[in-house]
Amino acid sequence: MPPGRIPLFQWLNFVFYALLAFEMLRLWIAPGEGDAPRIYTLTILMAFEFVMVHSGVFMAVMPRRWSMLVFVPFYGLFALAFTASAGNLSILILYLAVVAVRARHAFSDASDEVRARTIATSAAAAGIYFVCVFVFAIGAGLVPVFGLTGDYLDASGYRDLMTAEGIFPEMPQVPLAMGAVYYLLLAYAEFRISRMDALGAGPLAEIARAMPERIRARPPRD
Repeated sequence: MPPGRIPLFQWLNFVFYALLAFEMLRLWIAPGEGDAPRIYTLTILMAFEFVMVHSGVFMAVMPRRWSMLVFVPFYGLFALAFTASAGNLSILILYLAVVAVRARHAFSDASDEVRARTIATSAAAAGIYFVCVFVFAIGAGLVPVFGLTGDYLDASGYRDLMTAEGIFPEMPQVPLAMGAVYYLLLAYAEFRISRMDALGAGPLAEIARAMPERIRARPPRD
């Protein structure tokens, strides 16, 4: 690949994040009559994102055996709990898809640069998520409801879908607004990280050099 070029799959990530942010904005500003199940699923998704970013950091830095035998089943229990709350399989499918991608990297002879990019993107996602949670939790009362009025939530059957309590399910405008901001910031962060990786310079090079031997060393493939 020519220097400075970002791989196609990374661009697909950016497009996915942008579409997800747009969908959250649409549901927040102008939800349709039958959008209540989707709104509730996305509110649960934003709560489950805590598990995703948390597991992403651990699985990026821990040995593959720990990742696949300990962390995958452990966080899988959370995925099942959130799936039961959402009332559909979207959360579980998302978790299994992400784990499949992580497993592909874990059991391949990835270069130090690829591992450094994985660590950097996981850390960036965790940092952005926790900042967004803090800001939107503190300012929850300032987030405008737009289309998610009390009348809409009652008429659409949204409240009948709720099986959990807390800011996210009870004030769906908060997780949808936060999700739109989070995924746009995540797309920008991953673009910058991918750009640095493509150029072979910047903090990623430092991460690759600083990685401990237990992360860098990989046994020969069978």
